[in-house]
Amino acid sequence: MATSLEVATLPTKEIPGIGAPEVARQLGHILGGLYTIENLSTEINSFRTHLRCLSERYWNGLFVCYEVMGVPRTNNDLESLFGDTRRRVRRRRSLIF
Repeated sequence: MATSLEVATLPTKEIPGIGAPEVARQLGHILGGLYTIENLSTEINSFRTHLRCLSERYWNGLFVCYEVMGVPRTNNDLESLFGDTRRRVRRRRSLIF
């Protein structure tokens, strides 16, 4: 799953990327394949159920970064962007005062 999401390019001004619907289709295909596997251990089956519930809950917002240019792919990237902005604001305040 991670490889499928990492291979999908984020949109830029020059290259629009493959788009959210295509990324969602690819990930849905991978997840669908997981649900057809039988005879799994209790732990793996529980993980698969948890993964299905999480993906269903967040599906609508999972692929925004593949449609909107500049939206980071992960929460860590987004928090990093906020942290950089916060540091720049603090640096400017210290220069003013």
